[in-house]
Amino acid sequence: MSEVDACLPHTAIAGWYGEMSMDNTSFGLNHGLNPAGDDDTVIVLRADRSAQSGADVNSNSSSSTRRTSTANEKPAVRGKKRNKPTLNCLECVERKSKCDRARPSCFTCIRRQTRCQYTHIADVIAANPASTINPRKRSRTDTTTERPLQPIVNIEDTNRRSSVAVINAITDSGTTATIPALNESNQLDFQQDFGAIEDDEPDELNQLLNVTPLIPNVIDTLAPTIIGSPLSARPSERHALLNLFGAASIEHPFQNYWTDAGGLVEVVASLPNRSDAEVLIERYFDTVDPVYPIIARDAFVADVERFWHLPDHGKHRHDPAQIALQFAVYANAAQDSTLREGSDVQLDMASFYLSCCHQSLCISSYLNRWSLLTVQTMILICHFMITNNRIADAWTISGIVQRQIYRLRLNCIPDALGLHLDHETVQVRLRPWQAAMLQDTLLCLRLKRPPSTTYFNVSHYDIQSFRTSNDYASSDVAYVRAMWQCSVLIQETICTPRSSHKPLCTDAAHRSQTVSRFRELYSRFEEPFCQTAPSRFDHLSPRLLYQMVTVASTYFHALMFVFTDRNEKAGVHSDPSGAIRAAHEGMTAFFALVRIAPGHMRVWAAVHSRTYAMAAVIGTMLATHKKNSIAGRRIVVDDPQLMLGKSDFDRYVSMLERAQGSPEFRVIQRERLANLKTLQAEAQATTN
Repeated sequence: MSEVDACLPHTAIAGWYGEMSMDNTSFGLNHGLNPAGDDDTVIVLRADRSAQSGADVNSNSSSSTRRTSTANEKPAVRGKKRNKPTLNCLECVERKSKCDRARPSCFTCIRRQTRCQYTHIADVIAANPASTINPRKRSRTDTTTERPLQPIVNIEDTNRRSSVAVINAITDSGTTATIPALNESNQLDFQQDFGAIEDDEPDELNQLLNVTPLIPNVIDTLAPTIIGSPLSARPSERHALLNLFGAASIEHPFQNYWTDAGGLVEVVASLPNRSDAEVLIERYFDTVDPVYPIIARDAFVADVERFWHLPDHGKHRHDPAQIALQFAVYANAAQDSTLREGSDVQLDMASFYLSCCHQSLCISSYLNRWSLLTVQTMILICHFMITNNRIADAWTISGIVQRQIYRLRLNCIPDALGLHLDHETVQVRLRPWQAAMLQDTLLCLRLKRPPSTTYFNVSHYDIQSFRTSNDYASSDVAYVRAMWQCSVLIQETICTPRSSHKPLCTDAAHRSQTVSRFRELYSRFEEPFCQTAPSRFDHLSPRLLYQMVTVASTYFHALMFVFTDRNEKAGVHSDPSGAIRAAHEGMTAFFALVRIAPGHMRVWAAVHSRTYAMAAVIGTMLATHKKNSIAGRRIVVDDPQLMLGKSDFDRYVSMLERAQGSPEFRVIQRERLANLKTLQAEAQATTN
């Protein structure tokens, strides 16, 4: 087993599907094989890449009969050669990768940033109008409807059984890549001619070019492209949780583009060019770093510069964890570009960079090796998934982060551990702990799970600025300290009782005490996070605005839960006025964010999901309060809090109706918009 396979869960190999057998003699591909056509030869793959095939059988016989006779009864013969030209671009043929055959450049070449060239016959066929009636899809989820020129791979969804037909591919160019056939010794024969490789020193690239590759069509079929995610935060939703990498998981959270022997060479080849990397790094530190300031910018940029100056063989031997951190930065920056521009290409690039990031972590054996680089990378991966509303995946990644954090003792005072560290190293240890605690708190609130980051002896007062001087150092320290204190209070007063299905307040006095603790905490926040003026979000720099919105949204969302909690046995009733007031403050922060970054309205990121919860609470309070009142119209007119809440509610519903996002976003949008419309109709009906 390779080092990459060793760091993956046992159910994550052979196309990531947990239901596939992990028998080393099958590689998960010989389950219920069905021939792809009457004239095709079925090849049963084995771990040593040997196979046996049978002669052609009667076309009217069943698949099971053909399979039995092929594998057991008939003598082995040479596979029938396919006399058809390949229509994929030369780069995809050489690299054994998926090609959508788009002109002037396929998406895979755009992603790799390589020159896309087709053979002359491929251009002639593509120029024929008849060949464009059913163009090849970019998605790999519908492989059974591809054009008949393609090797056909059928998958039965009900029992995960694969039908594989291996067909030879021939190109007219000098660079050939042939899909395996049987040689005279009944062994799989792979033909590769990659041309001359010029390099000063033999490195991992030469090893990659001499190994036997996997069958690309099988990899493309088994690699998931549609990543499932929970549709809401209700208890009835389908959470993958700890079954994410197990048999209960439908798809792996990271797309699989990789071969078993590619190593770090494949990952390094997927890096963006230097100019694009610099743009992505700049965007990351402008939009993502304000919320998770866990990376010292100067140190990170210096590491990237040293990496770019390395020769190719040096890059192939570089620390995989550091390369994974680079890809995590690129993925989050590309995701933010999607928020701003709404580009599907940027969304695909973000998912691709995330896959590269995970592959680098696998190469570094991140599940049994601990480092600060790995922790920083996993925190950014968790943030990526939270922004995409993949809460179950984020919960699982968060658990891995906590395992590594406790192993590195980031929750402990370094001096108490006998570690005499410099100022910069201490800060690099504290920032990931605060970020992990924040993510744990946010996920526990949504999933009603007990918090795990409750064991520590470090203090928020230990947070200091990095030694590098910048204009926002003081505000970053104030932000990190505020979110640290807020996370601790939310875990104690809300997450822990809710995970045990207990009321938040045991009696009226307990509620008053809890509300007082929240208000006292807000007053202790450092400037400008303790401000209460309605104009506190105006005339702020984008970085400070991101931080102000995160603090306000998290704080008032939690305070709203305290006001809505009920304990009838103890005489504790919900407080509609307090809940609406807290929800108004949190929604005001979101509206300020949308003004400078409208793309946040198109995704169910953390702030947007909290805003929806606040809007739902306001709508429920309005409808319930009016329904229980005799003079509903008079109450709405006379109560300023209800009028303010109704204004926020109507504004959010109007914005959500106009939002245009991805198909996954629209599915949840329709569900949540229907809920809000129902509350709005009930409130209007009671008024009339």
